[in-house]
Amino acid sequence: MAAPVQVWAAGAAKYRASLARHEGPRALLWGGSVVLVLAVVDAVSRFPGLTIADPMHLGAVAVFFLGAWLIHRPATPDAAVPWIMAACSLVLVIELELEVWRDPTYLGLAYVLLGMFAFGPFTLDRAAMVAAAVPMLLGFILLNLRFDTGQPFNWIMAGVAALALGLVLLQIRLTSLRRLFELTQDNLSLSVRDALTGVLNRRGLQERVPGLLSVAQRQGATVSLAFIDIDGLKAANDAHGHEFGDTVIRAVAESISVVVRAGDVVGRWGGDEFLVAGIGEPPDPDVLAGRIRAALTDCGLNLRKWPGQVSVGCAAVSGDEAAFASLLGEADQDMYARRQRRREAATGPAPA
Repeated sequence: MAAPVQVWAAGAAKYRASLARHEGPRALLWGGSVVLVLAVVDAVSRFPGLTIADPMHLGAVAVFFLGAWLIHRPATPDAAVPWIMAACSLVLVIELELEVWRDPTYLGLAYVLLGMFAFGPFTLDRAAMVAAAVPMLLGFILLNLRFDTGQPFNWIMAGVAALALGLVLLQIRLTSLRRLFELTQDNLSLSVRDALTGVLNRRGLQERVPGLLSVAQRQGATVSLAFIDIDGLKAANDAHGHEFGDTVIRAVAESISVVVRAGDVVGRWGGDEFLVAGIGEPPDPDVLAGRIRAALTDCGLNLRKWPGQVSVGCAAVSGDEAAFASLLGEADQDMYARRQRRREAATGPAPA
């Protein structure tokens, strides 16, 4: 069970990284633009009394735009994206703290608290958020020790609360993203999996087999396809009901999945038809049919209601000549020919 869980976790992490890479540049560009507009408005309102804070604002804007560019670059690793977001947020908060250090005001402290509170959910990573939060909080503590607010402890606790609430919002967002990923995967699985048997459905086969053919073509390997049909299913349905017929279909799907090679693709092509696609020489159809029948005896199926007979046909072609439709047609024809020969061997040839 550990491997599927690890694959699932890796998929969720990749989904989160993809979202961070998608929304990170826009968040930084919007944030940098807002800071730039506010800085310009503030500078104009004081003109010509420009201060040292103005180039500091422009520096923070430049860092935001640089961060957006770095995240947008395909060469930037996904793992670096949350840390870039956290670093840009840290630069902005430190810039605000330096401004308050130079000109202590309650409004400046409020802006610092807002920055400390808001940045966490955009990082999409707890470690990156905590790494940025520590210097933010230390700077805020130093501000309150220097700025005589009359209630430094309360302001420091407000800073701690702002970071804690930001962490809570980050956790809520991460949980929501994980749930969204799970729902997306569930919907994707339902779209390519047969609801009755759990193997691939026709759509799933049409999506997977061409990829298998491409791999075989690159490797110069042989591609094989087995076409498997359940014999006597209609008679079993008529005699014992469709619920028993569904049980037969499930048992056949389970038996096929048990006896095929690791790496083979198994799917339900139609009502009583299954396909097995794989790289390598095809199995002997009669041998494969016998292995499926043997596996059916272990499924607890009542073989007195249905004799456990399947017909199998196979086709194979080199990877560079492989085409799904032609391979399917050859396997289908081989299956019908073998079924006809088996029936003739049991009952004698049909009269002319």
